[in-house]
Amino acid sequence: MKPTTASTLAIFILASVSLASAEVVVTASRLPEASTDVPASVSVIGSAELRNSPAQHVDDAIRTTPGVYVLRSAGMGYGLPVQINLRAVPGQHAVLLLADGLPMNDAVAGFEAVNEVALESVQRIEVVRGPFSALYGADAFAGVINVISLDPEQRPTVAARARVGNEGFTEFSLQGSGGDRAAGFTVDVSTRSIDNALAQDTIIDRQWDPTSGSTFERELPADNYDYRDTRLHGKLTADLGDKAHIDVIGRYSDSEQGYGMADYRPLFPTPVETDMENESAMLGILFTSSLTPRLSLKSRATYRDQQRRMRGLDVAGLSGGYPLFARSQSHTDGRDWFGDVALDAMLGTKHTLTVGSDFTRNDGDFSPLHDAATGAPFAISMGRRVHSSSVGLYAQDRAALSDRLQLLSGIRVDEHSVFGSAVSPKAGLLFKATDRTRLRTSIGRAYRAPTLT
Repeated sequence: MKPTTASTLAIFILASVSLASAEVVVTASRLPEASTDVPASVSVIGSAELRNSPAQHVDDAIRTTPGVYVLRSAGMGYGLPVQINLRAVPGQHAVLLLADGLPMNDAVAGFEAVNEVALESVQRIEVVRGPFSALYGADAFAGVINVISLDPEQRPTVAARARVGNEGFTEFSLQGSGGDRAAGFTVDVSTRSIDNALAQDTIIDRQWDPTSGSTFERELPADNYDYRDTRLHGKLTADLGDKAHIDVIGRYSDSEQGYGMADYRPLFPTPVETDMENESAMLGILFTSSLTPRLSLKSRATYRDQQRRMRGLDVAGLSGGYPLFARSQSHTDGRDWFGDVALDAMLGTKHTLTVGSDFTRNDGDFSPLHDAATGAPFAISMGRRVHSSSVGLYAQDRAALSDRLQLLSGIRVDEHSVFGSAVSPKAGLLFKATDRTRLRTSIGRAYRAPTLT
């Protein structure tokens, strides 16, 4: 079904805010400003809070943020997706996940790929609630989460960590950093594994019996629910003269998740392990330049490739009305291209105008199910090659109507190859009632585009 656009109206009162505790945020308007001066519902999880919390994953860190609901089906498995909902907006891909401002949603299925980002590499997390398609286009439906990585240290630094636990859990990580933001690097590599990601002794298997027309249950041992992954993150920063700066960011992850045993005896003589292997590689560039004292240029670009291989037991055909099972394999290849260019212009003393455009293309190759031994495709399965693309134009104005009143307004027009056209306006008003009290209200419209599946 073709998703429809949705509108959201939200009114908030934020009182007793200490300006001394305000942090600089960039996600809400793509302009650096204090979190208390943004006409939007924003939460910031800072470096100190991350280091002092018991969180082990990115979704653990945001779990206690107001208006955020997180559902994780397994302890740390990549293949069992994490579901993040903001303000109870339903759906598996209603939130746009960014890492250093670069999109991280899985284009094949739309899931937020939080497992690809190691928490040890994170400096802070910004959570913006509400519809934000006016700035970010598709999938910023209920809000945006931006995971921002650590900047280089001012001196060479090396840190190592090891953890072990029950269910055969092990984790090893190594971090290195040198230089500073003017010219420096950070590297983070980690590997994890566990013998039973479900942390259960048994599972309940429910099957449909066509002969009796009823469902029956059986208790099975939790075999083949192991998980392992390797994650690598690298960041290079450099000043290009006095007025330009560039960040080059690379991410790589490889994981394998067991999904239990496929047992169809007597139709197939033995149980067969079902598992999925995921491999993802991403390269991104962020560039900023001050063209004049009142005009600056920002651009982002990224390429991402995702490979998935499924192995298990599937129906290869029919014989006499009964299914014929065989060991199966399938392969999915997803490729994403993204580019964005924006200009920030100061107009007088009261207006900052942002205009920009971005382009996204997603390609997916879905192989047919084929015999794991011979490579022959199953007769009842076929592959497919799909793609989608979108182009967006947006404009935003931040205006100081008075010393106490600020207006943030914006509009975006998108043309999506599958969804069609979408117009996404947004407006927010912030009133500084006192030095410690803010009143804000906002209204916006957002849309969620179909995934490749």
